[in-house]
Amino acid sequence: MRPYWARHEHDGEVTGLIAADGSWAEHVAPVGSRPAFVEQGGPRRLWSVTEETHAWWQAHGKPDWSRFGITATAGGQTVWYESPDSDQRWRLPT
Repeated sequence: MRPYWARHEHDGEVTGLIAADGSWAEHVAPVGSRPAFVEQGGPRRLWSVTEETHAWWQAHGKPDWSRFGITATAGGQTVWYESPDSDQRWRLPT
């Protein structure tokens, strides 16, 4: 995912994500009495994935980068948490 930050055309800061598969999400910060809102599209709901990932990170004590690793083989790449044998592993798209 490629994050970005911008100023929204309707007076609000935008935090956005764009993925190679065409998925996108934008979080528009609140302005005045208008509440914050999220818009997303494409095959995945990136903001929803981001919220789920943040909840996982908090539930696991906010681990830093040193608790993660990556295994790369001819068959693909896998990110893991705490150990290559952990049940907390995520296969990266190729």
